[in-house]
Amino acid sequence: MILSVLPNMEHRAFWMSPDGAIYPVRRRHINEVISDPEKFGLTRAYIESVYRKHKEPLGLEGRAREEIMGELIKAGWIRCRYKKQGYWIVQVWQMDDRTRENVSRWADRCIHDICKNSGVMVHEICRGDTINE
Repeated sequence: MILSVLPNMEHRAFWMSPDGAIYPVRRRHINEVISDPEKFGLTRAYIESVYRKHKEPLGLEGRAREEIMGELIKAGWIRCRYKKQGYWIVQVWQMDDRTRENVSRWADRCIHDICKNSGVMVHEICRGDTINE
């Protein structure tokens, strides 16, 4: 599934799969994972076990969320979100050639014509940036 984003900026957050498919995030990134874990190569049981391990309620934006989303990013998923300050944060594991190509494709399809004056900040998790930035 490749997304066609409407020019009204209806979506201000996205997940991008390792193969470049772009998925809009309607609420929060972790909620998208919880509501359709198979799309992300996970199971509901795994997600629930991580939340239990951290003694957190399902969906809380705490340590379990950071662990799950960190594993997804390490596996090649890319997290994109728009900040009200007028720029995008793109979180990747490492900015290798494939990731650079996927981010470029996302920027062309999702922000180039819509937010011409917005910047993009890329965080490489493998270099010490965190999910919470």
